[in-house]
Amino acid sequence: MTSVFDLLDDVRKRPSMFVGWDEWERRRQLEALESMLFGYQRAVVQHGLDDPGRALLTGFGDYLQARFGWSMSCGPIGAILEHSPTEQEAWTRFWVLLDDYKRDRGVGNPGVDEPAPGGNPDRGNPDRG
Repeated sequence: MTSVFDLLDDVRKRPSMFVGWDEWERRRQLEALESMLFGYQRAVVQHGLDDPGRALLTGFGDYLQARFGWSMSCGPIGAILEHSPTEQEAWTRFWVLLDDYKRDRGVGNPGVDEPAPGGNPDRGNPDRG
């Protein structure tokens, strides 16, 4: 079954094709990705589909808040941007943390294009390591 996680794997491989912009405008890509995820989530709910990523943005936000104590008032992508020194680092951190979230929840295929990361619990957190 195709899910939001399959779509995200495609975005990771070809971000400009799915969310526009280019690698020099990672903030815009992340913002477009967030909009795409909101739309995807709305469509899944509206059509009553069963998708393992049905509540991805909420669940991912809760995960980041529990793990790092970050406020989610600006959403998970906004929080990652806020806690990253550069847009490029935010882009990379999003994918690392998404893989951690998927692995923790047992959904999707963490790191389809990347090797499985080590077990550092603070990996991806600019405040801790």
